[in-house]
Amino acid sequence: MNFATVIGTGVLALLGCAVQAETLRIGTEPDYAPYTLLGADGQLSGFDIDLATLICDRGGFDCEWTVMTFSDLVGAVGKGRIDIAIAGMADTPGRRRLVDFSRPYRPNTPGYGAYAALSPGFSADGLLAGVQAGTIQAEFLQSLGRDYQSYPDTTAMILALRAGEVGVVFGGLGNIEGLIETTDPDLRIVETVEVDNYDTAIAISRDWPGLTARIDALIDAIEADGQLQNLETRWFPVGLSL
Repeated sequence: MNFATVIGTGVLALLGCAVQAETLRIGTEPDYAPYTLLGADGQLSGFDIDLATLICDRGGFDCEWTVMTFSDLVGAVGKGRIDIAIAGMADTPGRRRLVDFSRPYRPNTPGYGAYAALSPGFSADGLLAGVQAGTIQAEFLQSLGRDYQSYPDTTAMILALRAGEVGVVFGGLGNIEGLIETTDPDLRIVETVEVDNYDTAIAISRDWPGLTARIDALIDAIEADGQLQNLETRWFPVGLSL
């Protein structure tokens, strides 16, 4: 070890807290495959989890994860309880009134919703629909003036369907297909509809000046070196649109 190395080490020791990573408080809901999932081992995974981890690694942040219901995420960011929220979230005008958003990180493709039931071969018309609270699918049903019942997560929504509380459930086409493939093979898609689509982006607190610009620059860098495309290929292998 030479003298310069000794000096450098000593300076780092004296600085102490000054060289510690900033903590980035991240909120998510692990109920929207393939963006976010919660394994049987209690570990988070998915496209958004990998992206946020890359942002933390590249930006020198310590990730501090908080799991909450989707409908609580934007409010938690807006009130400064967390710094960002990432959960396959659409950058809608209503949400933008409360929080900032990063640049989009997934292609904006036509959006589709799906009605699903436990039996095929009938129309969803006139049936009470179950939907996850706070989602663009809930906003879509409201815009139609349709009767619906909202639930905190997809698990509660499916349980309500099985209990006969609702006649169908409604969600993003890709999400419903994911539920059928991974957890609820008894579900059957009975109708699909085109819904308004928005950019997928990260909700960011306005209490941290400059954070949006920093995260935008990190997403740019992750895209430039090909890692964003690697995530796209891994988690959306057939161009799945949610």
